[in-house]
Amino acid sequence: ERAGAVSPEYARPHLHLGRLHLARGDAGAALEAFGRAVEANPHYGPGHLHLGAQLLQDGDAERAEPLLERAASLDPQAAAAALLLGNIAWSRGLLERAESWYRRAVEASPDLPAAHVNLCRLLASQGREEEAAAARAQALRRHPHLGERI
Repeated sequence: ERAGAVSPEYARPHLHLGRLHLARGDAGAALEAFGRAVEANPHYGPGHLHLGAQLLQDGDAERAEPLLERAASLDPQAAAAALLLGNIAWSRGLLERAESWYRRAVEASPDLPAAHVNLCRLLASQGREEEAAAARAQALRRHPHLGERI
């Protein structure tokens, strides 16, 4: 907290403090700290990502979505933001958009198993078996431990 107080424009101390609050089970304090990170530096993608992810965890997709979109725009390699945006889109029935976000997450971070799993499940849910099989094969090459999960 002292680092953030000494230099409030510096976002990282707020982000780390938010993570510490989460580790201690205090989601409310974490939200406040992540919010301060975004306020301290509106161009700091991890602040937007963590604030958006926590809001989504708390069930507030409406407020989370623009923050996650901002995180994704600030860092096109932000696979976690793309994954979460895919989840939001799928939950709203926006399947093309969900697929686009999941593909972006897989491309940005091929080592993110959840992105592969969700892409495979989405394709299979639409009856796109050949594409789902190709995505499944790609996922299993990188993550053989996934096995039956996809």
